[in-house]
Amino acid sequence: NAYLNPLDHQMANSGYEMVRYADDFVILCRTKEEAEAALAEVQAWVSEQGLTLHPTKTRIVDYREHSFAFLGYSFRGRFRFPRAKSHEKFTARIRELTPRKSGESLDCVIQRLNRSIRGWFHYFRHCFWNIFKDYDGLIRRRLRRLLLKRHRRNPQRLPRNQRWPNAYFAEHGLLSLQEAHLRFVQSCPGND
Repeated sequence: NAYLNPLDHQMANSGYEMVRYADDFVILCRTKEEAEAALAEVQAWVSEQGLTLHPTKTRIVDYREHSFAFLGYSFRGRFRFPRAKSHEKFTARIRELTPRKSGESLDCVIQRLNRSIRGWFHYFRHCFWNIFKDYDGLIRRRLRRLLLKRHRRNPQRLPRNQRWPNAYFAEHGLLSLQEAHLRFVQSCPGND
């Protein structure tokens, strides 16, 4: 949003580090006093332009003690997670793509899942590593339920994860978020 470019310059000239996407922004400060001064400067600039700040989204946060949401992420300390709304949206998409009554082949279901997994991972690849294992487990559980529904009359009474182990889904081409994250981290400069 070019309208806020003058604010970007003003904050930089005042020595603040501002991260902005369109009209969402975060100003990084070292102390509470610095944050209060930055907020006062932003409020004055916004008022001069005839604009207003969102009352519930505008706040000073010590990210070491409290989390804050920005661009689909939840930040707390040095950790980044998908915010609750982003998590709910992705899990709903997984459920939508893995209906128990799907007549599609497993390969077709996995192919459609992989498109969503790839897109979601591309955006959230900077999250803390442990969330990817949880999402992989959720996706495989959904696929096992789908297969269980199809093979209900199967006399095998093995637990689902033994009947269809993780390797089974990998053989069918299912992407693993955990493996994708590991490859991403290893490809980053300084991780040789």
